[in-house]
Amino acid sequence: MDNKVYFKHNDSTSFPEEMYFYDFFDEYYYNNILIPTQQKIITNEKDYIGNGSLNEETTSEYEKEAYDIHLELVIPCKNDQNLCRPYLSKKARQFLRHTGQWEELTKLENHIIHVDFTGYEAFMLSRLLFFLNDEQITERINSFLPGRTFDDCKRFLSDNPNCKAHNCPIAIKVLMKGPEKSVQDDRVVKSNWITLFLQRQCGGWIHPRYSKNISNHINSKIIQLLKPYKFFDRTSGDVVDLTFDPLGKKFAFGCSTTQDDYNREGNLVICDIDSEIATVLTDHKIIVNENVFYPTVSNVKFSADGLFLFSGAFDSTIKVWSRSGHLLNSFKDLNGKIDVMVSHPLNPKILSASSHDGNIHLYRLNENGLCASYAKLGTINHNLYGSAMAFGNHLLNHLLLVGYENIDESKYLGTAVVFDIMTETFLKELKTENTSHTSIFAHNFSDYFVTGSNTCKDGKVRVYTAKDWSIIIECYSSQKDINQVTLSPCLRYLTSSATDRSTYVWDTRKSDIPLHILHHDQTKMFYSDDENIEDLDSGTTVSLWGSYAHEFITGGSDGYLKLWDLGNNQPFVQNLIEVNSAITSACISPDHDLFIIGESIGHVTVLSTKGTGLPSCFNINIQSSKK
Repeated sequence: MDNKVYFKHNDSTSFPEEMYFYDFFDEYYYNNILIPTQQKIITNEKDYIGNGSLNEETTSEYEKEAYDIHLELVIPCKNDQNLCRPYLSKKARQFLRHTGQWEELTKLENHIIHVDFTGYEAFMLSRLLFFLNDEQITERINSFLPGRTFDDCKRFLSDNPNCKAHNCPIAIKVLMKGPEKSVQDDRVVKSNWITLFLQRQCGGWIHPRYSKNISNHINSKIIQLLKPYKFFDRTSGDVVDLTFDPLGKKFAFGCSTTQDDYNREGNLVICDIDSEIATVLTDHKIIVNENVFYPTVSNVKFSADGLFLFSGAFDSTIKVWSRSGHLLNSFKDLNGKIDVMVSHPLNPKILSASSHDGNIHLYRLNENGLCASYAKLGTINHNLYGSAMAFGNHLLNHLLLVGYENIDESKYLGTAVVFDIMTETFLKELKTENTSHTSIFAHNFSDYFVTGSNTCKDGKVRVYTAKDWSIIIECYSSQKDINQVTLSPCLRYLTSSATDRSTYVWDTRKSDIPLHILHHDQTKMFYSDDENIEDLDSGTTVSLWGSYAHEFITGGSDGYLKLWDLGNNQPFVQNLIEVNSAITSACISPDHDLFIIGESIGHVTVLSTKGTGLPSCFNINIQSSKK
């Protein structure tokens, strides 16, 4: 008996003699799980407006089409008469896809661990949100959404800010894999993935035994099919930060500016994928003697629900915008340019920023984007400023980790500190050997934080556990200026990308030597021969994880976006695209079907599966607040 943990696919109310087993964590439709009709409820999924209320026409349709339900999914827990419908966040489900064999799953054998929200449940939740506060919802949730918890609802809303359920809901169950069964079938399934893709698109039949493998293989190839689709080139300078909203419908970017005659608008832009409109926001500006100067916008972030856009700039302000680009608020109580800004990954109304005077600022907003509370978390040393920040994940959402650098760039001094944002207090200074920190990474599915620090000669990458803040992994590299550190979703790979155009990859099971060193080619940035290129070159600025465990993407000053397979002895897969200048930033949409690239010449390119032929430019709309 093979004791690996797998998932079972249920596709009908009756099963053939052989049970079909799939790759790790398959999903199944739950149309075989029935309960007796208990009440008249509405199952037809209708559109409702963003505030959760229905218009009169839609409401009447709901009332007319209400009927007895025979197929509403309610799953009792093992050995428990109470109804239980757990909901796993999208990130948690991605973790399960990445993690491979995980011994913790053996404890959940025969348990349903995830049930999607149905259209009726999403509708009911929207009504609860409209009429009740959080405390009232918690008290009454069992009456309106049996089997759900308030945390389930929060996770669903985090994944679906528009409060709409998927058209094809699924459930996930953990089963132990049994002996392999032979399946006799005279229909041959070819191994060529393109043929399989076309077969599926044309309605061809694929045996369930192979369907999940085929689906996974196709999805893993999507990144290789992305082509230039849209572009924008009316920016003020280097594209220094890019961000997608949670739905993947909008993205925003901030740009650097020059302090000369070439200073111009275009330092902050928000783009809508569907309408193909790029809105240039011009409110980050300084007016002196009727002369307008546009400062660098160093950070842009969407809130967790996608309703707000936050921007921090060198004009010492943080601004709050609506999704459509209307200015809602501006925080001006800062005494230095904004070096780093992060939005909370779960709470859409919390953000934190570091100003160049060394202060760490914590803001809580109300539903209108106005400040509900503000706190200074303090300074560590008047010579240090926060250079890297990260909030904890859903397990550690009260934590904020800040890395510090010295204001004097010639001194490689700094530290890393943990704050508790709930109590707004200092918790702990980490063991860092007082080195300068340039990157902080919070793992999405564990209690691990990763830091990248530099000395005048080399770099160090450390992995801390939040259990006791001890160092569990410490790696050394010859990189003396680290741009980004990451830890793979499956926890196997640790990476460090730097200005020397290289990325070091370590296997966390054997971290004393690098597993791979991924190189980019000659830089497209121009420097005089007598200058130290590593001190001035941006190097490898992009390091992102793909849809599956070994898939890794880097972008650098050579203008290439490269795809790697870290599970292969020869990891290079292909160059996804080459652009005309150094790649300075990039981001990928939540569904991994769009990729945005920012360049040092201020050019922004959207890669999409819709890309055919030459890309077209976004339509431009310039918007300024009347405040």
